Amino acid sequence: FFFFSSRRRHTRLLTVPGVQTCALPILAVIAGGTRLTYAELGMRAAALAARLRAAGVVREARVALWLEPSIDAVVAMLAVWHAGGVYVPIDPALPPARVVALVDDIAPVVVLTTAARVPLLPPHVRAWRVADGAEAVTRAAADTASSMSAADAAYVIYTSGSTGTPKGVVVEHAQLAQYLAWAEATFAGGEAVSMPLFTSLAVDLTITSVWLPLVTGGVVHVLPTEPDRALIAAFSTPGITTVKLTPSHVSMLASLPVSHTAVGCAIVGGEALTWAHIDVLRRLAPTMRIVNEYGPTEEIGRAHV
Repeated sequence: FFFFSSRRRHTRLLTVPGVQTCALPILAVIAGGTRLTYAELGMRAAALAARLRAAGVVREARVALWLEPSIDAVVAMLAVWHAGGVYVPIDPALPPARVVALVDDIAPVVVLTTAARVPLLPPHVRAWRVADGAEAVTRAAADTASSMSAADAAYVIYTSGSTGTPKGVVVEHAQLAQYLAWAEATFAGGEAVSMPLFTSLAVDLTITSVWLPLVTGGVVHVLPTEPDRALIAAFSTPGITTVKLTPSHVSMLASLPVSHTAVGCAIVGGEALTWAHIDVLRRLAPTMRIVNEYGPTEEIGRAHV
């Protein structure tokens, strides 16, 4: 499972945990005025991974992420893989009691979260801020990665629980790699793909929004999570080439002050896509490519328009 395989830049890195060896000064993540290159992202992830290993994170150990979409979240996901673990995102919108119940079910070695949320967890739960102890690591430490196999779990997404108790769905590295290989071939065309990140990490459309840019040498643009602001920014921020969203997002977009866009591709999933939704997107960009797709967590269905 390779992390950055941009044919356009004639560069191919090794495994996901090997990204920290990248010294490329190419932008990887942008959030407001903060920008991280691939090299900086790799080093920050390596520093956190070293702490996770010291805390007992080993191959396929679970680490919960109770985080909003952010640079810290991208660092945390990569760090968990670098340590050999499995990340399990928790929706920040859930009530604290529901979060505590999920944490009990996940039984993580560590919960990575914000300073404000640490006191909301039971005393027996080990909880850290992503930035805690983010001291520089040596090159030897940065180059140390846990071994993984394609059959190892990469992440766990919990169902909504609308039909009963929420259940964790495990996605293996091989399954994720297969999806991303398809997505790279389908959406990248040998070019870097840059996408906005504005939805909860616990919603699996973020898998595409984070990892597709990073396997093509593109940029993840972290946007505000408030839907109206996020959608306006997603379709008006220079450099964003592709947006993944739901039909509900498209319906909201119809009433927002966005009259045109340079976004060339919209990946729509999670709900029924209608011709009315397609018309909204085509009014913004008549030549926009629209793909009706479900997420990598379920069996993927695709229809191109």
